[in-house]
Amino acid sequence: MRTVILGCCGLERRHLERFADAAPTLTALGARGVEATLETDGPSCPTSAWPTLYTGTDPSHHGIFGPNDLGAGYPDEPTPVSGVHVRRPALWEYLSSEGARSVVMNVPLTHPADPIDGVVVPGPPAPADERGYPDGVREAVGFVSGDEYTIHPQGETLEAHRELLERRRRAFASALDVYEWELAVCHLSALAPLLSTGDDEQVRAAVEATDRTLESILETVDEETNVVCCSTHGVERTTREIGLNDLLAGANYLETRGGSAHTPSTPLADGLERLRTLGRRVLGRTEPSRATRRIDWPNSLAYCPETDYEGIRVNLAGRDPNGQVPPSRYRAVCDDLVETLAALETPTGDPAFESVRLRERRYGGPFLENAPDVFVRPTAGYRLSAALGTRPIRAAGGYRRTPRGLFLGSGPDFDTGSEGERRLSLASVAPLTMGLLGRPVPSLMTGDPAAQVLERTPERAEYVGVAAGAATVDPTFDDADITAHRREVGSSEF
Repeated sequence: MRTVILGCCGLERRHLERFADAAPTLTALGARGVEATLETDGPSCPTSAWPTLYTGTDPSHHGIFGPNDLGAGYPDEPTPVSGVHVRRPALWEYLSSEGARSVVMNVPLTHPADPIDGVVVPGPPAPADERGYPDGVREAVGFVSGDEYTIHPQGETLEAHRELLERRRRAFASALDVYEWELAVCHLSALAPLLSTGDDEQVRAAVEATDRTLESILETVDEETNVVCCSTHGVERTTREIGLNDLLAGANYLETRGGSAHTPSTPLADGLERLRTLGRRVLGRTEPSRATRRIDWPNSLAYCPETDYEGIRVNLAGRDPNGQVPPSRYRAVCDDLVETLAALETPTGDPAFESVRLRERRYGGPFLENAPDVFVRPTAGYRLSAALGTRPIRAAGGYRRTPRGLFLGSGPDFDTGSEGERRLSLASVAPLTMGLLGRPVPSLMTGDPAAQVLERTPERAEYVGVAAGAATVDPTFDDADITAHRREVGSSEF
């Protein structure tokens, strides 16, 4: 039994419904197999979502909640996450322990490439000179220079998207031909920049290019191969953004220095006044400070570290290097932030957030300390921003990732008989894949193996001695090159 997993992030069911004539391969996968909405178990950014997919655990078990590790300090000195920080084994590491070979290409956070039974060409945000495993794998699949595979172009043009797909198609097809494998995984593309333009012709062309790439890859595998195509998140156009740090600065929770002050927008005045009041009441602060261009992270009481973090971190004494909030006041701060943010309204009188939740209400894993203390999700049409601006709510075109992706599965080991709309958790993909491969689901995987879409219900078993990547225990690993690379490419889609 063999299984191929292809990632086309940003795609949703609505894209296939609207542009079905441009996506015959994708549509056929769902029609003859399983189609479901894939719901993300955490932040929708690739650095958190992809480890959820390939470890079969939510972020509180694999430890990644955003692009940077917050355990070592504050956001002005970020430590970019890599495979070193993923604290649960990946699908291919479990398979390696069983002597099964895998091909893994362009999957986020697979750098540094750990030795496995198979091959790894690391995905973003890997440095351009990351060699992969084994040495020489790039040459074997036709890529010698290195950077043309792992560095993602901004992807804002259709031509860049097509070029990217073709490079990855050639590399993946070559790997499937050159190497033996039981599992093959490739992150083909992130379509969000194109799918969010509002230009129907461009969206159609992007979907069509992805579909043709998928068709070409599937021509290289036989009918007995199970095929999974999935999107770790959806995409939605936005017209405005909510500056979380602006809200917190206006409430006297976030300290700033340098630059010029701003004035909160009138529709939020009541909500901000409530925040100012709770800031003084809970922590004994006096007058609110005005937000400026630079954030004084160590002296702030609470802050949003980065947009992809999708929440607020309390600067807690005993946990954070310069913690300002005493443990005795931690719960009061979190509870009041949840209550007040949930009551904030947009200029049109609608709730500013569709969800505001304490982290304990969402997760229960051993790495809960890495999570935001308060998770927030803005209402439709709005996106979050960690950047300081002139107003807490301001005009901002573009897009945001949503927690609703897409799952398509077809092959001999899928059960195609069940009816009705299906919903799967992103953490279900890895245990489901183990079932497709006829192997027990590892006990460390917290995701439901989605037995309702499989011909056979998989058993669970303990995989003794499977580490979460050799690099996680390598004291010599230096991530300085990753830091430089992330600064070079910014936070663009992968």
